[in-house]
Amino acid sequence: MLTRRMMVQAIADRLAGSDTAQKSGRKAKHFAEPWKTIWQALEAAEAAGAPMQDALVEAVKNDPERDKMIAEIMYAQPGRPVGEYPSLGDIGDNLPPVQWLWNGWIPVGMITLMGAVPGVGKTYLSLDLARRVIHGDEFPDGAACCKPRSNVIFVDAENVPQIINERAKGWNMNRQKLYLMNPDLDDIIDFSQAKYKERLTQMVAQLEPGLVIIDSLSSISSKGENNIEDVRQILSFLNMLAREYETAMVIIHHLRKHSGSQMQLLDLSLDDFRGSSHIAAMARSVIGVSIIQTGPTVDRNAPRKVEIIKTNLGPYPKALGFIFAQGSNGGVVLLWDGKPPEPYKEPTQRDECREWLEDFLKETMEGKPVKPKEVVKAATEEGFSRALVFQARKELRAHIKNTEGRKSNQNCWQWSDEEISITSGYYDSNDDDES
Repeated sequence: MLTRRMMVQAIADRLAGSDTAQKSGRKAKHFAEPWKTIWQALEAAEAAGAPMQDALVEAVKNDPERDKMIAEIMYAQPGRPVGEYPSLGDIGDNLPPVQWLWNGWIPVGMITLMGAVPGVGKTYLSLDLARRVIHGDEFPDGAACCKPRSNVIFVDAENVPQIINERAKGWNMNRQKLYLMNPDLDDIIDFSQAKYKERLTQMVAQLEPGLVIIDSLSSISSKGENNIEDVRQILSFLNMLAREYETAMVIIHHLRKHSGSQMQLLDLSLDDFRGSSHIAAMARSVIGVSIIQTGPTVDRNAPRKVEIIKTNLGPYPKALGFIFAQGSNGGVVLLWDGKPPEPYKEPTQRDECREWLEDFLKETMEGKPVKPKEVVKAATEEGFSRALVFQARKELRAHIKNTEGRKSNQNCWQWSDEEISITSGYYDSNDDDES
């Protein structure tokens, strides 16, 4: 199979007697009409020793496009490669390295997708990131901002500027460096329309932001988020904008709806993102935000987990966590933790026995020594077996010492608030049950 340009070049090479024509190994079966007829005519003329130019003219004499075809062949330069294709070795040294706004999380010049179910706090989180860029503060994991004190553009497609203003004021954010893009009166932001593309392009070109936030993907197109052609057009525009103006582009997106019980059982994945799969495919980095229930009852203010669920750019950073807290002015602030919250797990009978044993030795016995048999008797009355007691004893051995040595009839267990040293003689490293 040959392209039109390749067929024209091969014919021009053959007419000129170029070595390229001989080396190419082109055969008539590789050509499409009308170029196949021309090629066969040249082959026949060459074999008969006849002028190939006459064979060319004769082959196309009845074609309505003959003048155009002959001109195209004559214009081609014999022996010239159809295309120039530089290797990675030719261009690699001139390619810029990947830059990060937030190292490992938000790259510069590429799309970052941030997804969560409604009510988790995506807008709060994005504004917290904006505040750090505007003021040059560290990111939650201590990483420095690579574009400190830059402007930030917030595309408020949901059109609630008063909410953003209240939050920015509550955080003492420099609002002179935060620029909102809102829709025209009685309109919606629609990046399938040229006027909104032009407006954002002009803002980015003039303001040179370190960060552009799109809130949210479902609100920036009148055509929805399921059609791959529509999604590709908008994301390609945003990706081009980020690349051309070397800015970070964070797009907020919603997840598919699940029942409350499902959300507790499932970790976030790319399959949870709403709309076309092309959305997550276009993003180089995908951030997931989820509520982690840390207690037996559902708490909408439970800690949030923030994690990278897709990256094409390096190792996955460790997940982080934050909680909503009341600020000094009565507003809401984000308090970050360097590690994600641990989800609540229903305690097992072994967990309950361990908790009971600690309470029994520490509180009921007030830290006084007690014989193992008496402990087992008290545990049995609480519904715990002898085996569970000794399993719990093993897990708490750093705080339960043997007063006389584990084989002594006079031995007792005694609680110690301080961890017992392995070399103290009181630490029980034996896994067998005591008699």
